[in-house]
Amino acid sequence: MHVNTRWQESSTWFLLLMGAVAIRGRMLGFVSGDMQGDMVPWWECIDDNGCWLALGQDFSNYPPLYLYVLAIATSLPLPRVFSVKLVYVAFDFLVAGFVGGVVQHGVGTERSWWWGALATAWLPTMAANASRWGQCDAMYVSGMVGCVYYLLKGRDVGAMVALGVAFSFKPQAVFLGPCTLVLVLQRRLSLALLSIISAVYLVLATPAWLAGRPLQELVLLYAHQRILPFPALTLGATNIYQWVTASHFETLFPIALGVAVFGAVAFVWFVMRGHGEGRSDQELVRVALLSVVLMPYLLPAMHERYFFPADVLSVAYAFWAARGWIVTVLIQTASFFTYLPYLFNSEPFPRPVLAVVMGGALVLLVRDTWKGQKSAGKTEREGMEAKRC
Repeated sequence: MHVNTRWQESSTWFLLLMGAVAIRGRMLGFVSGDMQGDMVPWWECIDDNGCWLALGQDFSNYPPLYLYVLAIATSLPLPRVFSVKLVYVAFDFLVAGFVGGVVQHGVGTERSWWWGALATAWLPTMAANASRWGQCDAMYVSGMVGCVYYLLKGRDVGAMVALGVAFSFKPQAVFLGPCTLVLVLQRRLSLALLSIISAVYLVLATPAWLAGRPLQELVLLYAHQRILPFPALTLGATNIYQWVTASHFETLFPIALGVAVFGAVAFVWFVMRGHGEGRSDQELVRVALLSVVLMPYLLPAMHERYFFPADVLSVAYAFWAARGWIVTVLIQTASFFTYLPYLFNSEPFPRPVLAVVMGGALVLLVRDTWKGQKSAGKTEREGMEAKRC
């Protein structure tokens, strides 16, 4: 009976995995406006100049690690759209594997790894991001989720290497910054370990430097990126700026940056209160998720895809926390419906409404963090009283 049940479960996993692959396969042929405007000229530059010479040129505002991956994709013997998207999709399953590892660490069974990984692979935003939209968000998010996974395993060096890889793909890895700062202040992470992040970036930038790209340009790449193609406090993200007028942008933008900085400081204070010496693994997952929801919710000039780290980490939270699935559903709903105008020319719900949904997920996470602090504080007091007795 046990063998039969195990076989049925393994068959279910296999069918779900093949279904996730098949869904992506059906969407590979679609060429989005973003691919046409950015990726197509980039891979044409690589085709025209060859991989090595192209890496020495400033033809893209993306960091070298992404361009290495794009260069690998151009070498595949497939139609270019398919080869690029297939490489992107490979990172979907890397992210799913890391989320499965986070889930397994909390639940403790091999079965939980499979269910966590497959639930991630079936997320609507995960399925559509790379295979239909042709976006590479799973690349940097794989490093972010990998960082959380290695932190849970007590492998701090591995965690910082993973975060360095995330930064080497895209600067949005900074959304995990407030959580990282909390861990440093709690002395769970050594401040010296943070240097690994920049060291990884420099090592990964070296091939582009050897190919002829100036080192200063590579080091200051993010500082010189043009993040504001047009004046708007939100570039589609379901955050607080959905309710703010676009007029007086020059005045409001620095104020919005100040709001985000204040929010990050408030986050650190709120999470640290009563827990200056550390927290449980479940609280780490919650704080990491809160960090990657809060930052794009408060930062200006955010695209709708910048909640992608929250999309995937929320799956792990659904397995770890009681009623955590509510947060997952709210985040996924707010994210996925912002994809529809670009992918299917449809907008069922106005974005200000979806911003309320994302705000609801943020409120629930803050509430759960506060309740967790109260519970931990009560346990600590009871332990101290027991010692005195």
